[in-house]
Amino acid sequence: MLFSELIKTQSWSSVEAMLMHYFPKYQSSISGFKRAFLSLQIIESQPDCGTLKLKHIKGNDVDVTSFGNGEERGITTAPWAEVLGMSVEKQTLAQFTQPEIAAIVLWVITFYGFDEETIKKKTNQ
Repeated sequence: MLFSELIKTQSWSSVEAMLMHYFPKYQSSISGFKRAFLSLQIIESQPDCGTLKLKHIKGNDVDVTSFGNGEERGITTAPWAEVLGMSVEKQTLAQFTQPEIAAIVLWVITFYGFDEETIKKKTNQ
């Protein structure tokens, strides 16, 4: 399953609930997360951009990695169209609910801002 397919099938309320479960101290930023979520639902994905993998570390901590072209890459500053074009690893789909995956990936890609322009400015890309 592509991340773009997963994100398009989620309701904001289910993703919001998972954001608050995993990242409760970010409740004041919920409107920014919602704007980013709604943007992700309409951005066209790039094809064949790699694979997303989520893994529980301890407690509510989750490691998010992506793999493409034989290398591991971060997604914090990746173009959102690329993230949307990544397939979600089967083991990740077995270990996490779809709303959990959507929320965790949303949190990671919005680390520097709730839109790509802000992220580019903050990361000098």
